[in-house]
Amino acid sequence: MKINFFGTSDGIPRPGHYCACTLIEIGSSLYLVDAGAPVLDLMLARGYHPNDLKAVINTHGHGDHFMGGLIPLMYLSSWAYLDTSYDVLFADRAIGDAIVGVIAATGRGRFDPERIRISEYSPGVIYDDGTLRVTAIPTRHCEPKPSYALLLEGDGKRVLLTGDLSPQLCRGDFPELAFSEETDLIICEMAHFTAEQLLPYLSRCRTRQVAFHHYQLRREKDIRQLAQCGGLSFPIVMVEDGFVLQP
Repeated sequence: MKINFFGTSDGIPRPGHYCACTLIEIGSSLYLVDAGAPVLDLMLARGYHPNDLKAVINTHGHGDHFMGGLIPLMYLSSWAYLDTSYDVLFADRAIGDAIVGVIAATGRGRFDPERIRISEYSPGVIYDDGTLRVTAIPTRHCEPKPSYALLLEGDGKRVLLTGDLSPQLCRGDFPELAFSEETDLIICEMAHFTAEQLLPYLSRCRTRQVAFHHYQLRREKDIRQLAQCGGLSFPIVMVEDGFVLQP
């Protein structure tokens, strides 16, 4: 399993940092978690092809997690990349329907729901193609709208991606699975709380490694200090666009 970070900004793109987008690579199969970055451009530039894409999973409905890449991907899949076939799983089906409406409004191509399969998911196992199994864990990031953390299992690895969590981690909004089960990697967002607020949760995590992404530039100094503190039982890396991790 390879984790390719296509977009690591805090929600506002800046030089070298697109909006949230992570590509999971297992053998020849590709999977996207969120698509805020220009997915097709980045895939093609790195030698990937959309025909190998199996699924796109949107963690929640905020625009920085789908507008920059998912709309062009689905649009071009409707008329240019006619051999693509993948699932698009939304926390909120209304977003998927809206994108289909945008495609229809262009008057070009025809959206094929048999090839590009849209669905809304709820907590629990939401995807399993025999290569990657994905479990959705509710978070409080955008209540009352749904939002999720994701457990990714494949190639003998277990990766927990927190998705976006609530401001100040209100009501203990950090996935309990991180404390009760072993993981190979936790990918933790850092946009909505401080390093100090995260530390009590981080110290309880049972993992081999933590990667920080989706962090605010104004908090970067404090986040780097936490990453370099050395008082935890696992290493922490701060990722940027273009980083690749192998759990």
